[in-house]
Amino acid sequence: MDIEGVLAIIGVFFLPFALVIVIVALKYNKDNNQNRLQADLYAKALAAGLPIPDNLFPEQKKKHSPLNTGIICMSAGVAISLFFAGVALTAEEPEAIAGASFGIIPFVIGVAYLLIHFLEKTRKHWIEIFRG
Repeated sequence: MDIEGVLAIIGVFFLPFALVIVIVALKYNKDNNQNRLQADLYAKALAAGLPIPDNLFPEQKKKHSPLNTGIICMSAGVAISLFFAGVALTAEEPEAIAGASFGIIPFVIGVAYLLIHFLEKTRKHWIEIFRG
């Protein structure tokens, strides 16, 4: 195999991972700088004896519930399976139907999120019963 082929393979497999790492690093750096600036402002306000503004530390964003995530993953799994099944039927390639099995992975992950949602709901219910 020549060097260009090796570089092409490395580029195809390495660059997406490198891009994700760069994006995560930039996001982390931005958040870290923002937190440091807020802490400095907080310390300066305390040192000067000024009141601290209520909106200095914004509320944390609400994360999606496992129910939302589960439904989205299950829908994505069904969509992937339907896509590959449609390709297999329209292209008259019976081997392409094997691609529909890739939709099982996100579908099962979605089922797991739904299970987490309902187990958490049941756990909270039992905690209230035993405390109450």
